[in-house]
Amino acid sequence: MKSRPYQQFIRTPADHVARATLQYDDTDLINLVVWHNGYCIARKISPRQCAEEIGLEFDTITRVWLAEAEPTEIAAFKKAVTPFRESVSATERANCRYADNSYSDAIIKAFDATRRRSQRGQISISFVDGDAGCGKTTVATALSATYNHGWTRLFTPMPLGGDKALVYDIADMLGIDSSQNYYRTLKRVYAYFRPGMVLIVDEAHRLIREDSERQKALELFRDIADRRRVGIMLLSTDGKFEQWLNKTEYNQRQLWRRQVRIVHLPREASEPDILALYRFKCPRISLAEKTLKSMLVINGDKKGGYGAIAMAIDDATDLAIEQDRGLTQRDLDLAFAKKMEALS
Repeated sequence: MKSRPYQQFIRTPADHVARATLQYDDTDLINLVVWHNGYCIARKISPRQCAEEIGLEFDTITRVWLAEAEPTEIAAFKKAVTPFRESVSATERANCRYADNSYSDAIIKAFDATRRRSQRGQISISFVDGDAGCGKTTVATALSATYNHGWTRLFTPMPLGGDKALVYDIADMLGIDSSQNYYRTLKRVYAYFRPGMVLIVDEAHRLIREDSERQKALELFRDIADRRRVGIMLLSTDGKFEQWLNKTEYNQRQLWRRQVRIVHLPREASEPDILALYRFKCPRISLAEKTLKSMLVINGDKKGGYGAIAMAIDDATDLAIEQDRGLTQRDLDLAFAKKMEALS
């Protein structure tokens, strides 16, 4: 069979692949296909690159994606993609790390509860709120990259745009062709999801329309959870989601009664959590007594907290990067002194 000429980008829609895999009985194969297609679509790579990185013809890959392949082609696909996914996952785990403490543990437990209910075909929505800098996005990125066989997607809505723009943004994130009309795009977004998938929505407070009674953006995600039994995990900052929602006439019971878990991450951290954060962000610098004292002061201040400590360390790292060198104790001293001054 003569291969078709290579295109600039892969044009096999992710929702078509997700629907086609329903024909397979092999769960491992389904997970592998969904992961591989999503991984290729997300990077916007060419068919040639997709073929070369696993050593198979792109036509063969496409036939496996669309459940049109022969058994020998499926076997070759599994043999090639399985070690490739393991290699990619190992790299992503190394790059998508987070501080192992009670904050990350609470987020992961909420995620696991959401995923398990979705896998059982139950309505599954969870909500996590915490200060800026407390690790929500970092952990969510790691979950999206390394958990659930590639069935977890991370979406961050733009701060501007209407409800139709939101649907097109979701379609682009999922790898669905959004050049068609709104109604067809919306149907294809719904068709993509199935039980066992988890959609993490970061900055979920951006979905709130303060001048609207109906809250169509929230209704979209609630309806996807209802109809498709996909897990929805909403992440919000500084209590904005609940504060803004309370100002509207939206029937909150429709949302909250579907909650699997509601997590409010504390502003003030325990000392073990602070030490775990420091070890994660500054693994090569021993903790100085003055740095610990600064962190504890910031932690207890009403303008500070755990997130403020994390951002101070990030500021120190930025100072080092600007001068093209590694992080030093002086960078930490300068960053914490500036943060302490901002608190006073």
